[in-house]
Amino acid sequence: MATIHAAEKPIKDIFSRDFAFSIPAYQRPYSWEEEHAQTLLDDLVTASSGFAPGTKSQAINPYFLGSIVVIKQENFPDAEVIDGQQRLTTLSLLLSALRVNFTDPKRQDTFSKLLLEEGDTLVGTKDRCRLVLRDRDHDFFEKNVLRHPKIDHCSSLLQQKLSDPQRKLAENVKTLVDEVGQLTEVQRESLAGYLLQHTYLVVVSTPNLESAFRIFSVLNNRGLDLTVADILKAEVIGKIPDLEHESYVSKWEDAEEELGTQRFADLFSYIRMIHDRRKLRTSVLEGFRSAVPLGSPKAFIDEQLIPLADACNVVHNTNFECPDKTNETSVNQALRWLLRIGDRDWMPVALKLITHYATHPNVLAQLLIELERLAATMWLVRFDENERIERHGKILSEIAADDKKTGSLPSIKRSEKEKAQTKNVLENDIYNLNPKPKRTFILLRLDQALSSGEARYDFDTISIEHVLPQTPPEKSEWIEWWPDATKRENVVHRLGNLALLNRRQNSAAKNWPFATKKEKYFQKKTGGSPFQITSQVLKETKWTPEVFERRQTDAIAKLEAVWDLTPATKTKV
Repeated sequence: MATIHAAEKPIKDIFSRDFAFSIPAYQRPYSWEEEHAQTLLDDLVTASSGFAPGTKSQAINPYFLGSIVVIKQENFPDAEVIDGQQRLTTLSLLLSALRVNFTDPKRQDTFSKLLLEEGDTLVGTKDRCRLVLRDRDHDFFEKNVLRHPKIDHCSSLLQQKLSDPQRKLAENVKTLVDEVGQLTEVQRESLAGYLLQHTYLVVVSTPNLESAFRIFSVLNNRGLDLTVADILKAEVIGKIPDLEHESYVSKWEDAEEELGTQRFADLFSYIRMIHDRRKLRTSVLEGFRSAVPLGSPKAFIDEQLIPLADACNVVHNTNFECPDKTNETSVNQALRWLLRIGDRDWMPVALKLITHYATHPNVLAQLLIELERLAATMWLVRFDENERIERHGKILSEIAADDKKTGSLPSIKRSEKEKAQTKNVLENDIYNLNPKPKRTFILLRLDQALSSGEARYDFDTISIEHVLPQTPPEKSEWIEWWPDATKRENVVHRLGNLALLNRRQNSAAKNWPFATKKEKYFQKKTGGSPFQITSQVLKETKWTPEVFERRQTDAIAKLEAVWDLTPATKTKV
């Protein structure tokens, strides 16, 4: 078992020969905003008020900055920062700001030594920074913050084109320099002495990454800052030779930046499923390590990570491109509907389809249409997670075996029983399906079919309205048209009685007369509706059982065509 050490340290001992902090490549960049740096300074100024350095008689209340987690071997200063990057970096900026604002060379030298350790040829040591940021940002940090004799040039730095982390470094050090500069000399002395002597961090150290990650998981109840992607980045890129190291770090980080942190982390779950094709029984990290060959880190990045990250971008942005616009439209339309399905079990299959059949867009288009039909069926009919994962695992195996890219994947096809189950869902009460997004999904799918597949749905609000009210007023036209209460209850939540609105529901409108409801509620002020379903309602003069039956029949027929639900015709012998 890894040995864990925890010790409370004042800032003067944090920035000392005892520690040589570094931010590993897998960590995310510096991200504190000016308000975070300002809050830290304000708190320290308040806490240090009245403190006089060198006076022993005063009772001092310490200021606690929390804990940091590092990977560190006992008796060696090198410490990789797992948690605490933002605080250590901002404290470095504050030490730099204090150095600039003291005119006494002795005071300036104190802060310089806290930031930079001078080498000594007699003992064979070199100059080094107490804190080394990620490769992409450290040169900027060292040149413009740690080693620059004055930091008032940050205003001019901010006029340059900087990366987001570099801009935050420049903004925050400028803010701290300006704010410390506005303190009186007495306040500045109090702040400096209190910061170094009575401001504490608890340093939690352990000799390996997994142990550090577990510690951080326990300490940080706001959720994990490190993702599986962060840890794997350290493991994979750490095996790449130094000459190529930077280029592969760039490839990895470019993919993460383009996808976003959470989607990029999710990608590793999808890659694990593509290889293992079974339900995850352990943690994602352990499952990935056991299923995905990483013998050649460069090959993994070039042949798997980057292509699948690109495919993930295509899915989320629905921006597949190919020379044949018909197939391009079909692919992106299928992806849009897949994204509306309430689970993501289909995602590894979609990614593998896109990467495997990218040069065969006609095959890809048909397979994604089939995948959307299957995913919709499994969601609407309520297949459990195990059933979904097992089915998708079979499809992934069939893709891997399809060397000639014929698109012959038997498991992506639905059985006659599955088609019948889907149709049964559509024919009955869809309004009370759980979860609620299912009913919106069905109605939008129908609406697009009614609009010849051209409709797009980017409204902020989409609500569902009953045409025949759920509780119609007595002696109303609704009761006149629908005198049988049992029949009303049987149809009120079915497809033929539902309309779509791009506004919030209005409880007062539910029981209005049909003509009033159409005029004031179902159509826009300019007339008409953005939804074909609702436009059809506006064309009716009455809302009778006959109208409902016609609409219900037409709606089911449309969805039968969209999802290919018509039973196969048996050949007579």
